[in-house]
Amino acid sequence: MVYNIERNLLDYVFNLTAYGQVEMPDSKQAQEMRESNDTKRFPRAGATPSVKLGCTLTGNVYWGGEHEAEWARNWTRYYNHGNECFGVSDMEDTGVAQALRGLHCAGLADISRLLVLRAASDVVMPARAAETNYEFLFGQQGQYDFLVGLPLALNASFAVGSKVVYEVADRHSAIQLVFPKQRQDGLC
Repeated sequence: MVYNIERNLLDYVFNLTAYGQVEMPDSKQAQEMRESNDTKRFPRAGATPSVKLGCTLTGNVYWGGEHEAEWARNWTRYYNHGNECFGVSDMEDTGVAQALRGLHCAGLADISRLLVLRAASDVVMPARAAETNYEFLFGQQGQYDFLVGLPLALNASFAVGSKVVYEVADRHSAIQLVFPKQRQDGLC
């Protein structure tokens, strides 16, 4: 199932939070982990924390590695007709979208208001010469705590998400005018 985010709303929220408008947390340990990434093949793997746009891909199993990441990129391009790129993997976000779809079909919610904030605290691609499973369990070559990025991701989620929630709460009437309710046909 593909859930397309309403583009005008997505652009509005992205411009509200991107380009340094929200201070993103970082740490020395996370910087060291980024330095060990294969930035020649994947330049963004060494980038500092920031707000980015991209698709999520859901699966029923925990996956990672070069071949699975390529699979994710291919499926994302296929399902979005080449218009969007794979950003991160997820599981629970699609469950929320599915529940919202049910409410939408019952006339109790508007799925065109769906926004997904996904903070990446782990990776689908290991650092150079690291074994995928080992890295998932122990961090980069065993030298870091398990899921070193989790506290940073939680803090980034709060920083970005709270800015969006406050904006929507403070400017709800104005936002309603900019993004009128839209019925997404074919979902019900």
